[in-house]
Amino acid sequence: MKGVRLSVLASAAALLLALPTMAWAQRGTDPVLSLGVQSSGKYDAKLSAMLRDSLAKGGELLVQDVRVNAAERLCTNAECMTQLGSREGAKLVISTQLRPSGPNSQYLTTVVFDVARRVPHDEHGLCDRCSPDLLSRTIAELAERSLRNYRERVSVLSAPTAPTPLTAPASAAPAAPGTAEPPLPTAAAAQPTPAAQTPAVTPSEPATSSEDFWSRMPKNRKIAAGILGGALLLTLVPTVALHATDGQETGLACGSAPCVLHNQPLYIGGYALSGALAVGLTLTILWPTGKGSATTTASAVEVK
Repeated sequence: MKGVRLSVLASAAALLLALPTMAWAQRGTDPVLSLGVQSSGKYDAKLSAMLRDSLAKGGELLVQDVRVNAAERLCTNAECMTQLGSREGAKLVISTQLRPSGPNSQYLTTVVFDVARRVPHDEHGLCDRCSPDLLSRTIAELAERSLRNYRERVSVLSAPTAPTPLTAPASAAPAAPGTAEPPLPTAAAAQPTPAAQTPAVTPSEPATSSEDFWSRMPKNRKIAAGILGGALLLTLVPTVALHATDGQETGLACGSAPCVLHNQPLYIGGYALSGALAVGLTLTILWPTGKGSATTTASAVEVK
């Protein structure tokens, strides 16, 4: 098994190493039609001649393009590239467009179009602080790289896949050579005895969010909470009324001056009593009980 895996890995590595060689071997066999260079939407004859010479020196098989006029060289869509490539007998059509991107800077786009597959492949580059020599060199390098990368891409898609290793079933152990005894069962095939089975521990169903809070409160807590709540209401309402009427004049006469209500001692005592009742009511409702905690802990797991 180990030898099979090593052979598969070696085959895959050899295939990856062979892809650049396969792409290089296609150079000089695929007829290429060069439409030249477009600068700001206009055909540039000088840069186009430079590009054609560079591709020819690089080993590309260029078809004759004397019948392609200047208007046809401005082609940028799949339909016209297919027509021009088929007419001139080319398998690939290449074109480069230049667009200014700043002072002394050009943005380059090179398109490689596969006539048979009708598949475009474009790559981009930037020529910054561009002199004429640097621009010519950048155009040539981008065109060469675009052709190479597209051929490598096609080689990957058309390369045969590596064979899948055949694996033996995990439950079958190989028999010892020279013996007629059956192979021993593997550890995966061993079945546990019923006596060794342990009780399954399953978590009980958690309490749902819709469970009523008051239904889980003990009865004596409910009674105490009701008494404290009623006392708090009966104390707080008069206290607020006494506070609101403090300092108001009454209809009674107190000598030469009208009588004024002085309720401050009363509503201060009422607020103090209301606060004590509120604290007692809160503790009655929220203070945990030992019975409830024990019940929750006991029902955490269920043993079947």
